[in-house]
This record gives sequence, structure tokens and C-alpha cells, in this order.
Amino acid sequence: MRRFGLGLAGRHVLVAADHDGSIRRERCAYDPRANARGRGPRGSNRPERLDVPDDRARSIDERRHGRSQAGCISGSPASIPGTILAQDFDNGGESVAYHDTTPGNSGGAYRSTDVDLEPSTDGGNDVGWIAAGEWLNYTVNVSAAGSYVVTFRVASLGQGGTFHLEMNGVNVSGAITIPDTGSWQNWQSVGQTVTLQAGQQKARLVADSGGPAGPVGNINSIQFAPSAVMTPYSGTPAPIPGVI
Repeated sequence: MRRFGLGLAGRHVLVAADHDGSIRRERCAYDPRANARGRGPRGSNRPERLDVPDDRARSIDERRHGRSQAGCISGSPASIPGTILAQDFDNGGESVAYHDTTPGNSGGAYRSTDVDLEPSTDGGNDVGWIAAGEWLNYTVNVSAAGSYVVTFRVASLGQGGTFHLEMNGVNVSGAITIPDTGSWQNWQSVGQTVTLQAGQQKARLVADSGGPAGPVGNINSIQFAPSAVMTPYSGTPAPIPGVI
């Protein structure tokens, strides 16, 4: 064990990185007059654990290492029905939470990973510079099995490429094309009806092919809404022939 001196009496915060790269902070009260048995103003010079909020610890860890422990960014699965911001893909790093073909965050926004994020005029930060073969994972919880309309907010300067949505490794959406919206920050909605099972599962957004200029396009959010079920106004179908 390596010994060191704190020097000044008082309360101190010690910051250390564990062997797995995670950040740990501890605090202790130090009194240079205390004897070797550790008696001090509070009865001990032993470090006292200082809890750091999960979001702050995650931010520190991602800034230092470009990754954090695998799991939901918010600490709990995203709810379906509901809206998921594309920026809020899972924690875990390359090949666990995402796959990106280039190093670094080209937009420099929000998170220090290899996923390219930039401030969006549609709110939050969009995922941009998307190349074919890249993907993002989202841990979700579907409240009830059934049919849902999934709507993606997308933008592209020129014709975009294609992508699809997977749930637990199964392609549920088929290929979705990003249209020419006029600019990288002019947003339109594209959607598809999908069938989902209930419970916690892994959603994956997968880029399939780039547009003529190369990039697939920008994606800002994913919204899931129950598919409307149409029923006759009177409760029974109108007869034909007849007057409606």
C-alpha cells in the first residue's frame, strides 16, 4: 500500500479511478494530531464514502474514457408508448451500446463517445454523420403488446439513405427512407406501423444504406404511439347496398 500525507488539517475529497476505469470519490476528516490508531475529530481518519449522483458520475466517466457501464442512460428503460430522443442511446461504449465507423464525436455535443451528435433545431441533439452499418441501442419497456405507429424525425440535404428498427434482434419496421428535406436541420416525420411484444427489450436503430452523397441522414427522435383501431360509429357496420 502506498502511503501519502494530506498536509493540512480539515476535510478532504479524494478522487480515484478504479481498475475498471470508473470514478470513485471519498471524503475524510484529517487531523495531523491524531495518533496511529486513527482517532480524530470524528473518531476516525478513515475515508467516508461520498455518493455521487448517477448522471454526474456517468458524465465524468464518459469524458475521461468515452464510455460508461452498460445500461440505460437514465437508469431505467424508456417507456413505450412514448418518445425517445436519438441522443439517449444506451451507455456501454462501442459494440455494446452503439457501433460507429469513425472515432470521436464529430458534432462535439452532449456526450463524449464516438457517436456524432450536434445541437438540433428540432430540440435536443440529433445523431448526424450517420454511415451505413452503424447502429444505436435503446433499452425500452413496452407497456402492452400490440400495433404501434413509430415516427422518426429526420432531416437530409439531398436524398437520404435507409435505416430500420429492430426489437431484440428482429427487424420490425422494414427499410425506411429518409427523404430530401432541404437541409440538415429541416425536419420531417417518416413512420411505419410495427407490432411489438410487451415487456423490457432492446431496440436497435440500424443504418442500412447511405444516400447518393454518402450520409444516411440525421435522426432526432423516435415516437411510439398505439395504432388507432377503427370501429363503426353506430357499433355495427353499415350495410351495402344501402345509404351511408
